[in-house]
Amino acid sequence: MPAPASQNVTLNGIDFTLDSTSVAAPDWSALNISAGIYEEQNDNQDGHPVGTVNSQSPSDVTVTLDPENHTATADVSMQADGGETGGGVHIRSGDPEFGGTSSYTDDLNFASSATKDSITVYTDGHQPAVLRSGSAEFTGGGDVFCEDCSFFTWGGWNSHLVFNDGGQGNSNIFAHGWWIAGDIIDQSDLPFDGSATYEGGAIADVANNLNGEGWVTYTAKGDMVMTWDFGTRDGDLTISNFDTKNIDGGLTFTGHMTTPGQLEGKNQFNGSLSGVDLPENLSDLSGSANGSFVRGPLNFVDGKAVKGSTPQGVIGNWKVGSERYNAAGVFGGAIKPR
Repeated sequence: MPAPASQNVTLNGIDFTLDSTSVAAPDWSALNISAGIYEEQNDNQDGHPVGTVNSQSPSDVTVTLDPENHTATADVSMQADGGETGGGVHIRSGDPEFGGTSSYTDDLNFASSATKDSITVYTDGHQPAVLRSGSAEFTGGGDVFCEDCSFFTWGGWNSHLVFNDGGQGNSNIFAHGWWIAGDIIDQSDLPFDGSATYEGGAIADVANNLNGEGWVTYTAKGDMVMTWDFGTRDGDLTISNFDTKNIDGGLTFTGHMTTPGQLEGKNQFNGSLSGVDLPENLSDLSGSANGSFVRGPLNFVDGKAVKGSTPQGVIGNWKVGSERYNAAGVFGGAIKPR
């Protein structure tokens, strides 16, 4: 059955009108972005290489929530280490045809699972790999991501993939991270003048080997601020006070974000991140960020989206890395009133 031209849905108590590219009755979908950490363990070898995975554009990840049938599904593509090698993974979570399960309570409390049959892994050069076994899970965040951010949703994900590594025994890949989603605005609906400041938070999974005694993984949080000029289509993103529990004073990263040329469909910005006043043992830490603007209740009048109105929110993924420290996760924020 073809999707209707538009449909009213509710996300965290906010009524939205979504077009046919993102919704089909009776459920709804939100395009979003994700990122995380992966680590490898081998049966017969010590140590485990650590890297990052992340989606490259909003269309790489779709989360579909169906309140009527109490189900949740996710269709996710992520690339390893920035997509430079061609390695990555595609996961279809919550699909009963392939043994997946799901549950739904509300837009912040839900879960879906995937089995080996709905997971495809690509090695370097984008060649498919043979899985011995595999599983993955996506969950809702359980609470709002940041202050005034109830109009988008977020959560975590994890996976365990097992490969037969020939004479080396089983190779186990453990990956885990975060995703964030909302009503992403098509770039043609963005305003062509004016500016805005967005404030919110950032969360990421960290792999830390600063003491040289082996990698330790954990979750860390920070603050996020982004300024944006809609006329010039560029701005500055800052993530600060990150990982204060493990780094004295926390870490700060900042970078100039721009909208790529020849952009079609869902809007997207990206740019590099560099550290500000980093500790000496993290002076080589750098990374990147990707993001999009999302609608909130301020972008609607009588249930219809107002074309050219200033987006109420921003979401994205980010990562930084060095020889002994890696972090990858998501950020989100709401517009700051003037």
